[in-house]
Amino acid sequence: MSYTVPPAGPPARHRPGSVSAAVWLMYLVAASFVGNAIVAVAAHGPMSEVFERAFADDPELNQEGTATAAAVAATGVSLAVAVFFAAALAVLAALVARGSNAAVIITWVAAGVGICCTGWSVISTLARNALTGFGGAGQTDPEELQRLMEELLPSWYLPAGLTLNALQLLGLVAVAILLALPASRAFFRRTPPPPTWEPPVPSYPPVNPPPGG
Repeated sequence: MSYTVPPAGPPARHRPGSVSAAVWLMYLVAASFVGNAIVAVAAHGPMSEVFERAFADDPELNQEGTATAAAVAATGVSLAVAVFFAAALAVLAALVARGSNAAVIITWVAAGVGICCTGWSVISTLARNALTGFGGAGQTDPEELQRLMEELLPSWYLPAGLTLNALQLLGLVAVAILLALPASRAFFRRTPPPPTWEPPVPSYPPVNPPPGG
């Protein structure tokens, strides 16, 4: 009786350089969002002073705890957005590296959202306008608030935000392009499963009938 060796499984898919580059860029952009979180926490103290000075001449907003609440809200929004995008991109990068087609689609959506929002610039705008949620009819001058931010916030605050924003914007654009290249699309294309191997049916020699039968 002969034994047939089962066929080998399909060869492992080779990850093209375009996908590897996209994965590393996604980790880099995720790290830049961690940088956003660090900047937001580091600037929380000066941001509180900005709101205290901005609310000082406004009878509706110059109440105990209002400036602190506004500063906490501004920092909290920046921190939450930064942590969310950092975690989401890190998870998506790991799944993209494994060849998940669904992760690629979600990455394109996330990249589009990130590009449209332009990361840190929108967060900074929300922080400058956070006082609109406190007091409703407050008369604080937005130009005065901007002047106070430029005066009281650390000198590295604006350059750090612009640098991180540029890194995120360029990185997300590059990721979207790299994952759309033909080599990348072929890597994520689903392949049919290999046929199931079944052992051959053993054959037996024919039985000779007895003589004279």
